[in-house]
Amino acid sequence: MAERDLDAISQLRLTSPVLNHLSHFVAEIVLDAHGTAAGAKREKKLERIVEALQKQAWELALLCDELVNEERERD
Repeated sequence: MAERDLDAISQLRLTSPVLNHLSHFVAEIVLDAHGTAAGAKREKKLERIVEALQKQAWELALLCDELVNEERERD
């Protein structure tokens, strides 16, 4: 296995905002352009996906905070 270029804290610091930006990008997708019931259903499903992405971005930020705190305690 090749050595990683970035440590875990750096990876989390980069990943969380990227995932958050992705969630905003995905949120802009229009799935109900014609105002149909099926389109509204798709929009609702997309909304849940976006919420999940944002929640996971938040969880990654919390993990990063935990690692940073552990590093501080060690030093």
